[in-house]
Amino acid sequence: MFFLFGPELAAEAGGRSYAKRLIRAMSDPSFKVRLQAAILAGKKGITEAAGPLRRLLRDEKHVVRAAAAYSLARLGRQDARADIVRLMGEGDVLLVKAAEKALSLLDRKLGDPVYLVALEPVRPKSRRAKGVIGELLRIVDGKFRQNRAIVVSAGEHRVLSAERLRRHLSHRRLEGMLVKVKLSRFELGPRDGNTVVDGNVELLVMTLVNKRLEFSAGGEANAWIEGEDASESETGELVKSVLEGAAQAAVEQVLQYLAHREP
Repeated sequence: MFFLFGPELAAEAGGRSYAKRLIRAMSDPSFKVRLQAAILAGKKGITEAAGPLRRLLRDEKHVVRAAAAYSLARLGRQDARADIVRLMGEGDVLLVKAAEKALSLLDRKLGDPVYLVALEPVRPKSRRAKGVIGELLRIVDGKFRQNRAIVVSAGEHRVLSAERLRRHLSHRRLEGMLVKVKLSRFELGPRDGNTVVDGNVELLVMTLVNKRLEFSAGGEANAWIEGEDASESETGELVKSVLEGAAQAAVEQVLQYLAHREP
C-alpha cells in the first residue's frame, strides 16, 4: 500500500518524484489513499495531476470524486467545468455541495463574474444555415468568454431542476441568463459576377430559470469576392468573416444590456 504521509514522501514534497508518486497513488486499491492523493494534488498545486484527477471524478467513492472536483478547481482547470457540473446531476448531497464549492472557486479565479450565461442554438430552417450554426455558436461562445462579468454555463441548467438551479445560482452569487443564438438569414451564392455571403444573427436574452424574454439583439454582415467560382477555402473565409461580424454586433448589444441591467 502507498502511504502519502510517510517521512520519505514528505521530504520529497514539491519535487518531480513526489508528483509522480502522488499520481500513482490515485490508482491505489485503497480509496483512502486515492482520497489523500486527490486532496494533496490540489493543495500542493501539482498541475500534472489534472488528467488523473478528472478520471477520479468517476471514482466509485463519492468522497474521492468530491475531493477531485475541488482540487481541479484549486488548480484553476476551467476546462473541467462540464465534468464537475455532471456530478450535480447525480443528486447526491455530498457531490452537489462539492461541485458548487469547486465551481464557485473557478468563478473567483475568473474575477468574480456577475452572470452565468447559457447558450442554446435555434435550429435553422435552411440546410445551408444548419451547416454553419455550430460555427456561429462557437464564435458567440468565445466572445462571451472574453468578458470578465460572464461565466459561460457548462450545462448547469440541464442537470438541475428550476428550483435547484435557483438555489445553485444564489450559492454562486450569479444571475442566470439564457441566450438563444439564431441565424435568421444566411445566403451564399453568385451575384453580379461575385461570390457573396450575407448573414443576420439574432440573440434572444432570457432569464435562465423561468425563461422570460428580456432583450433581443441583432447583427448583420456581408462579404464578397470577385468571380463566381470561388474555391472552398475562399468561401469558408467569407462565411467566417460574415459570422464574426454579425455575431460581434449582436454580442456587443447584449453586453451593453447586461452591464446596465438591474437584478
